[in-house]
Amino acid sequence: MDDQESNRPAPMAGNEGSPPLEELLAEMTAAEPERAFHGEGAGDPEERGGESEPYIRFRVDGVHFAVPLKHALEVGKLPGVTPLPNLPGWVSGISNIRGDVVSIVDLKAFFGRSPSAPPAGGSMILLQTHHLKVGFRVDRLDGIASLSEGEWTVSSNPFTKGDITPYLAGVAATGDSLLYLLDVKALLTSSRMNSFRKA
Repeated sequence: MDDQESNRPAPMAGNEGSPPLEELLAEMTAAEPERAFHGEGAGDPEERGGESEPYIRFRVDGVHFAVPLKHALEVGKLPGVTPLPNLPGWVSGISNIRGDVVSIVDLKAFFGRSPSAPPAGGSMILLQTHHLKVGFRVDRLDGIASLSEGEWTVSSNPFTKGDITPYLAGVAATGDSLLYLLDVKALLTSSRMNSFRKA
């Protein structure tokens, strides 16, 4: 994993001519406006419980997740991944992303689900907190949701067992589905991640 800190979003993974993160997310939002990426059925910030914050929405094994946009360095198609021996099954390998060698984690397998099919498809979110940077393979990128802190609750968490619960910060109702907020810091600094980094 890369330990160099970056303070601003980088362009999408891929070729040097790829659009920056902001442009890519704008295209995703424009492509499916009916998904109401800016807070489905929500009122003004005061009604929702404070100032809103943008989150990237994505899916893993049919479950809708979100992470704060401020933690995302890049999003896009899964780049070329080089497998390495003697790694946990949830580590797909490493990838060269704009000169940085970054570990790619299969989030589905990390959460205790069956591993995703071999790399040749899927999407990636490159997340960072403090000095930690990891690429996460996800099934699908859904766009952006603008939600306030008051919309997140922990009372509807269905993951009472398994490997997801320690990394959940809350859940919000968006239309006909529930959106689960991942705690990026808890995810990247977890004992499992640390044991892998030290292996």
